Amino acid sequence: MMTTLIVNELKLKNEKFINNTYSQSYYLDKIFAKDIAGFLCNQLIFKVLDNGLSLTKIDEAKLISEGINIYTSLAQFFEFSELINFEKIDLIQTGMLDDVIIGSEYANTHQNNEIDILSKAASKKIKEKVINVNLKYEYKSNEIFNFHSRGFSGMNLATPLIFQSFTDIHSPFYDVDFMEYCLSIPLSYWAKHNIYFKWILSKYPDEVKFKWKQLILK
Repeated sequence: MMTTLIVNELKLKNEKFINNTYSQSYYLDKIFAKDIAGFLCNQLIFKVLDNGLSLTKIDEAKLISEGINIYTSLAQFFEFSELINFEKIDLIQTGMLDDVIIGSEYANTHQNNEIDILSKAASKKIKEKVINVNLKYEYKSNEIFNFHSRGFSGMNLATPLIFQSFTDIHSPFYDVDFMEYCLSIPLSYWAKHNIYFKWILSKYPDEVKFKWKQLILK
């Protein structure tokens, strides 16, 4: 949401931006995307997922992630991407990892002490087989572990890989220097998205009119 709003402030007079998203027709993703695109006078491509037909791309989804990511979201996104004509699209601008780079997932520092390898597991049906697995690398905190498991190894096997099959993709939050700077800030300052919210209120107060899905769901 913030990426779309800020990029629109920077665009040149003749540049054309197209917002795109997909969800069930009654879900918040559609409502927020429609409100923001309307406010910015952007075009919006929206794909309805109500009928389950987007779940048929099983083989394509497995090939993309080599079977180590949830197939359902990959299948939906791949089917959506196939419907878009990318010939006139130079770049897909995303907000990948924005919520955790400048806004920790944790509400307090205590949640970050012990590494929980199941914290981002989609299913815990076979947790007894992995609960005592020794991690290949050492992680300083659960926050850093989640960056690797959920972010680099999870999210990167979804949106980026699929879009790269069609065009170029970018996220401002993948900048290494910016990421290292954010991670150098004590967790007590950025827990509960504290810095993120203050940045929005200070620099982009008009954007507060748009609601945030995570706050509503909580």
